[in-house]
Amino acid sequence: MKLAMMLAAAITLGATAGAGCSRGDDVTPRQQAYPRAAVYDSAYTAIDSAGVTIMANSAATVTCPRHRWLDIAYPAYKATIHITVTEAAEPDDYAAAIANRHERMRLNIGDAEAAVLQYAGADSSWRSEMVVCAEPIATPLQFVAHDGRRIVSGATFFADITPATDADSIAPMLATLRRDVIVMLKSLR
Repeated sequence: MKLAMMLAAAITLGATAGAGCSRGDDVTPRQQAYPRAAVYDSAYTAIDSAGVTIMANSAATVTCPRHRWLDIAYPAYKATIHITVTEAAEPDDYAAAIANRHERMRLNIGDAEAAVLQYAGADSSWRSEMVVCAEPIATPLQFVAHDGRRIVSGATFFADITPATDADSIAPMLATLRRDVIVMLKSLR
């Protein structure tokens, strides 16, 4: 009898302890959800800017605020890729303009760690460098491309990035913009 009572008490305690640790059938949503940005489709449209053909995401909004400037806006991300096209008349001007773009990219990155990726255009006349920073900075993606006489440079600007922004919060958006910039750099003509 004593053994039966001890066995019953152990089963009861085990059931009670298990019930206290389980979540049960409660499927109430979290009070605060993680942001989920829609991924833009990978369809592209050719845009001509100052004699250079640039492939831009078809779902993005493309504007030309000034001659030789192009803005590709991604409203769902509150991000814009600002692009300029420069044509240098003299070789010294050309080298100085590329050096200026590299310096601007370094200044925009600051102390953050970044990766530099290099690409060649479809017809091999364009050479490109893209700087990608995974840290939450306002301009995490920048690039410069040149073909010997023209320079296409750009920077992606996120309007809502603050020092408190987590890097993984912008990672899906940055991956989409990176994909689009790679398509752009590889298809320049």
